[in-house]
Amino acid sequence: MTFLFASHLSAYSSKCQDSLVVRASLDSAINRSISYFKNHEDMDISTMFNYHFLARKFDIPDLFPTNLIYEKLNSGGNMMIYDNALLYRLIDKSFTVSKEELEKQLTSTTREVQLRSVYCDLYPIDKKKMIKDLYAEADKGDYALTHALLSLQWMKENNCFKPDEVVQLEEYIVGKQVELLNDHQEMNDLTIEAIAFLLYCNHHNLLKANWLDKIILLQQEDGGWKWNSSELNTATHPSILALWALLEWREPGMNIPWIEKQ
Repeated sequence: MTFLFASHLSAYSSKCQDSLVVRASLDSAINRSISYFKNHEDMDISTMFNYHFLARKFDIPDLFPTNLIYEKLNSGGNMMIYDNALLYRLIDKSFTVSKEELEKQLTSTTREVQLRSVYCDLYPIDKKKMIKDLYAEADKGDYALTHALLSLQWMKENNCFKPDEVVQLEEYIVGKQVELLNDHQEMNDLTIEAIAFLLYCNHHNLLKANWLDKIILLQQEDGGWKWNSSELNTATHPSILALWALLEWREPGMNIPWIEKQ
């Protein structure tokens, strides 16, 4: 990895002017990350969903096109054998399931708010209950908190909440997420997820340039990232989140929604 002082090279954006990581280092990290996914065998469905969105939003190589994801989901004869299979609607808005099938999958509050957000245009939500649940999820911290922000963004993209209906709620969740980042000394899967989701939800102004440095410094030889410092090997989940965060940071103006209109 190459580091150059800002006095010798201007940083790629105002957000990184005080960072030692210049555009070349950022581009290199992103390219190595893409190679990691290109060379990784038997990719899990959730990672394929995430990468598919990043390819559409940032015009990176489309390693997992819709037809490949669909074929994998149906290769076993029943797509429901895959965890998060119902999130295929993020890939293809025309995909639907019955309300009964959706209800079967609501095994926790975290999962409920996430799945209801993807299908809320088909099966209307109880807005008061949803807002209450999202506050509660935020208060739980950890992944319940990060997924509360993700779910809220999906509901807004699905036009199930108007932005002015959830201003205070979003401010609360975002504030909790910034607290999480400030409280954690280690950059790991959870904190990288918090950064990626904040950027995806257009809160670039809240982030610190040194967080980018830390993410890049944690990239491993194979181009991926580990769950945390105690792990020996890289994993696809923290790796896709790190790629997401780096792409969002490099191109902060790419305000493209995940959930497309039909």
